[in-house]
Amino acid sequence: MLLAAVILGGRRREGERPSAVPAASASSDLAVCTSAAARTARRAASRASAAVGVSRPAAALLADAAEARRQGDLRTTLALLQAAVAGTPSVETHAALGGLYFELGAAGPAVRNLRAAADGDPADADRWIALANALVLAPDPFAAAEALDHARRAEPGLRVRRDGGGWIVREPPAPDADPTP
Repeated sequence: MLLAAVILGGRRREGERPSAVPAASASSDLAVCTSAAARTARRAASRASAAVGVSRPAAALLADAAEARRQGDLRTTLALLQAAVAGTPSVETHAALGGLYFELGAAGPAVRNLRAAADGDPADADRWIALANALVLAPDPFAAAEALDHARRAEPGLRVRRDGGGWIVREPPAPDADPTP
């Protein structure tokens, strides 16, 4: 356990989870993760709703889910994304549903869907980072470290760090970094 904590960049007691999944608010009976990792998951879901190559029915469900999410209707968002995965399982539909499950703090379904998305698009480092965060939530630190290894193979030179909530995020490039290889 300690080795995995060192690999992932921090020490945690056995069973301790990163702090970013607050209790449900008075306006919602579903807990919503508000960390940088959740924002990344929402961006991935938004990207999925605009993805090329998604069937028209799935694209319509993804667009409707994105609109429901913007309006704060989590139950409708979840139902629409579940329907999209059931009707047209694809990298994009799994990524969107997995991202929402992660945001809601549901580790098991988040891992299943984000793993399907990462396995379906292994060259996308962000999919592996999203899976690593879901595995941290699970908690399965060794599998999270393995997902980060996949991300680094997909994008050599990738640098990640822990944000304030304990989630794995891309390290921003240095302002004076030369963008040419």
